Parts: sequence; C-alpha cells; structure tokens
Amino acid sequence: MESCPNGVFYFGDENEDTVTNGSETLGFSQLLKDRAGYRFLEELGTKPRVYYLPPKDRQFPVERGYDDLPENIKERFKDIMEAKK
Repeated sequence: MESCPNGVFYFGDENEDTVTNGSETLGFSQLLKDRAGYRFLEELGTKPRVYYLPPKDRQFPVERGYDDLPENIKERFKDIMEAKK
C-alpha cells in the first residue's frame, strides 16, 4: 500500500505499534497519545479501526496576532477585526 504523498495519512499495524506516512515511522500508541487520537462513533460499539488525529495547530492566523500578519492576510480578516474594536 502506498502512503499519502502529502504525509497526512498514516498507515500501519496496531498490533506491531508502528505507523508511517511515507516520510517518518512512529510508534502508534505514542502518536495517539501525543496527538489526542480518537475513533469516530466508538460509543456505538462498532469497534472502528480508523483513528483521527486533530490538527497540530488549531489557531487561525488572526488568533496568533493580527498586527504581525502579512498585508494580504490582514485584508482577508479586515471586516472581522474592525468589528471587534
């Protein structure tokens, strides 16, 4: 099986505790722990085999500091930021 060319999807074996995205190989259990991995609708008792990893950086550019953004990004968020003032 080929891995994701963008490195977004990890493939592996839960029993061997290793996964890879094509450019790096990691421990499966450690990846789930570090990135707060979860299974969708696990509470239904279907024992899903796909795990989801939340994004590493959830902040939008404006939340990181509006004043330090490039002008083209500032323009995109101008209406939102000016409404806050």
